[in-house]
Amino acid sequence: MMEPNRPSGDTREKILEVACRLFAEKGYRGTTVAVLCREAGANIAAVNYHFGGKEELYRRAWRHAHEQLLALVPPEGGVAAERPAAERLRGRIRAGLQRALMGEAIELSMVRNEMAHPTGLLDQVIEDAIRPMRRETQALLRELLGSRATDLDVELCEVCVVVPWMHMMHQRQAEKHKGVAPVFREEMLEAMTERLTAFALAGIRETRRQVEGRGRKTGGRSRK
Repeated sequence: MMEPNRPSGDTREKILEVACRLFAEKGYRGTTVAVLCREAGANIAAVNYHFGGKEELYRRAWRHAHEQLLALVPPEGGVAAERPAAERLRGRIRAGLQRALMGEAIELSMVRNEMAHPTGLLDQVIEDAIRPMRRETQALLRELLGSRATDLDVELCEVCVVVPWMHMMHQRQAEKHKGVAPVFREEMLEAMTERLTAFALAGIRETRRQVEGRGRKTGGRSRK
């Protein structure tokens, strides 16, 4: 039962807190509203009042966990917007690696459960939350690649930047499942950041060289 004297806002926050934990541990289908209410000290009426039901609570829980993770590890890595582009890219790579090393982050656990047992309920909320971050990363890559770069040039570079920390995330999850020591550890963060930034910048420089060469050839033909 919900505590009779608990303020409405406190009840909502408690339900959200418990929902984040249970959805991360058990997934959407493995979490019942009855158990959730019992652990939150609330009732089903409170869930319906604050969230409209289990489906919307699931979406709100993921967004809440996502916002908490971003507050802890901002996507720009703490690098100011006025810093050089290469430095800003390093900050984003470091932030991505740092999030990947946080294997117990609730947001990441919820995403893994969703990928393993898709409900489709998070598709739009994840897209809405991730799209602005992608736009920022793509704008930074376009700055580094130059004005001649196509959307495909930018997206291919984006894949090369993002895939390493996605691989790390899956690697750590597999290691946890097998009960083995992690290959990638927190104390390696700075070394990994430097190595991956160096690789990324080298690839971007080569891509820019090809893009500008392609532009010169195109320009040459058009002047004939």
